[in-house]
Amino acid sequence: MNTNSMQFRSKNERETEVKLERNYGEIGIAAIAAASSACRTEKLKARQANDDARLVHAD
Repeated sequence: MNTNSMQFRSKNERETEVKLERNYGEIGIAAIAAASSACRTEKLKARQANDDARLVHAD
């Protein structure tokens, strides 16, 4: 079989693929957003801890 030939799919197969991407794409995006948020939170906490360590009380 020639590797350059196109693989044709039926309309039903294409629609099914679109439905799967629509349904499960949201799950993937939500998981990425949650991981990103957790990473940003950890970086913010580390930055605040570093800033607190630099503060010197003025008497």
